[in-house]
Amino acid sequence: MKKICLGAATAASFLLSSIEASAVPPGAVADLAPHRAIYDMSLRNAVAGSNVSEIRGRLVFDFGGSPCAGYSLKSRMVTQVVDRDGKATLTDLRSSTWEHAAGDKFRFNSSQYVDRQLSDRVVGTAERKAAGAVDVVIDKPNRQKLKLNGKPLFPTQHSVAILDAARQGTNVVQANIYDGSEKGDKLYETTTFIGKAVAPGPGAPTGVANAEKLDELTSWPVTISYFERVPGSGKDEGLPAYELSFRLFANGVSRDLLIDYGNFSIKGVLSRIDFREPTECPAKKK
Repeated sequence: MKKICLGAATAASFLLSSIEASAVPPGAVADLAPHRAIYDMSLRNAVAGSNVSEIRGRLVFDFGGSPCAGYSLKSRMVTQVVDRDGKATLTDLRSSTWEHAAGDKFRFNSSQYVDRQLSDRVVGTAERKAAGAVDVVIDKPNRQKLKLNGKPLFPTQHSVAILDAARQGTNVVQANIYDGSEKGDKLYETTTFIGKAVAPGPGAPTGVANAEKLDELTSWPVTISYFERVPGSGKDEGLPAYELSFRLFANGVSRDLLIDYGNFSIKGVLSRIDFREPTECPAKKK
């Protein structure tokens, strides 16, 4: 099963405005709230040929840092997938990353366990060079070097670009994304559709502690399509590898997740959220 990493309106309704995310300054900063969120995952729907009858699991998303310390993200998604014959497979995806706030350095360490046995692991670093190109060094499983052109963004940069576009009333964001996922050799071309802003107001999940804080914030419905590109392969599959839909709040928190792999989709419902104070930046000397 592919890694996760986030409407119904047609593309024509988003043609009013668009933005190239590469135009967003690399050091742009949004008010991203350090937090730990837990989502209960379950099967939304599956087509007849998917051989999936049930999915249940949990996603833990732990984000922290600051503009001076950089941003860290730890995520873990454990799911049990049951096929049409009743056979269950347990998949455990773990990821830890660190990203310089200016968007010039990125570290990643991810692993996948299937039925509690390690099946894949990738460890590496990425650094932005002149003209926005990115040099990648993969240390595990095998030493490998890649050069990524097209001014790819790292994950937090991408989140900042989406938030900035939403606040400006921009409806489409296009960007190349590198997140070190899977074997670390893929670049994703993404198209993000941002819906109409939802004004602050009641709507937090009942019984979820701290979620009421989200009622004070503006939010937007967001859908991101991810297209896989292996550098140097020249392949263009045409269809997205997956689509991620969610409700994005002004502080970077997401709710109402939906991950669509084409032949089946998984929904994520926020069950717990804990906010933390951001890392304080040292005062600048005068």
